[in-house]
Amino acid sequence: MKKYLSVFALAARATLGKIILLIVTLMAAEAGMFYLQLRTTQHLGILEEMIDSSRVYLLFIVCYIGVFIILEAFAGKQKGSNPAYMVNRLSVSQGQFAIVCSVYNICCLTLLFASQAATDLVLVHIYTELNTADPYGPAAFLAFYRNDFFHGLLPLGDLYSIITNAILLISLGTAIACSSWKTRQGGKDLLAVVFFISTALLIVRRTIEQSGFCNFFILTFSIIALVISAIRIKKGVLPDED
Repeated sequence: MKKYLSVFALAARATLGKIILLIVTLMAAEAGMFYLQLRTTQHLGILEEMIDSSRVYLLFIVCYIGVFIILEAFAGKQKGSNPAYMVNRLSVSQGQFAIVCSVYNICCLTLLFASQAATDLVLVHIYTELNTADPYGPAAFLAFYRNDFFHGLLPLGDLYSIITNAILLISLGTAIACSSWKTRQGGKDLLAVVFFISTALLIVRRTIEQSGFCNFFILTFSIIALVISAIRIKKGVLPDED
């Protein structure tokens, strides 16, 4: 168990600081962008309208891409790098390394989603503080039901979407680990990239009216990617494990 924790700690030491800095920057940028949008608007509409007009979801996509790149770059370092040296020294197989990296990736992606949900509450607070002309109490509660961006990240009352998000995070974290695994051997694997591009916009702009279709697409793609990744880890796709 200690050797697996060592790999997990290695990944955290190499990437967690960068990811936290990126997330904190995202939260500050979204709050600032939203605040400026409200201050420059003559008449404040309802919260859902102001969220859409501020385009803060674009910043989340940028951060999402950044986290993806950081995670991909760590596990994808070539032979002779610190991760490869640590793996060899701990006698951890490439498959075990991929599994540990998958768990770590899932934790980081979950942290990103949780941080964005917390940021959403900050945006709600900013809105309620500035909307003195037409205040209404349950702004946050209603926004997570009626705004596509908020509801896509934290789908209150929608168990299907919650399960879809959970499977998405698991699948994407595993796909990144497998993609990086093959990259370390000098190959190329576009599964994680294609998976990311295909689902990134749907995550944050999953329309409430068409959530069933979006969830079906995300869930289907997630399960396919997870199965492919699991098969690769089980069978071994690297030359040194053939």
